[in-house]
Amino acid sequence: MTYNMTNEEYILHIVKICNRLIDEKLIKIVEKDENGKKMIKIVIIPCEWYLELNDDDKYCVEINLQKHYSSLINKVIEELNNENNENKKNKENNQPKDEDFNEEKNEIIQSNKRQRI
Repeated sequence: MTYNMTNEEYILHIVKICNRLIDEKLIKIVEKDENGKKMIKIVIIPCEWYLELNDDDKYCVEINLQKHYSSLINKVIEELNNENNENKKNKENNQPKDEDFNEEKNEIIQSNKRQRI
């Protein structure tokens, strides 16, 4: 069927398959641990209509979905890393230094001495 299509028709055919998989929620993102590294794998849950596709179509669909989701996942990871770095900086800036703590402690001790008199 696909061998009679023009390049544009074939691209549209692949896009429709990808959209159908997304709409029918037949895509899972699975986290794997390989050699101490966290890896993310995009898995298509096989269904009857998908299994009936030829291997070339399946390959093109899988490659396109990987490209699409990989860019989204990388963007989310980058945003989370930036957010974590900002939180660490804020936490470091908000922590009292030992000098500040000692000064506060001395002030409290001095005020307690004054009250006793």
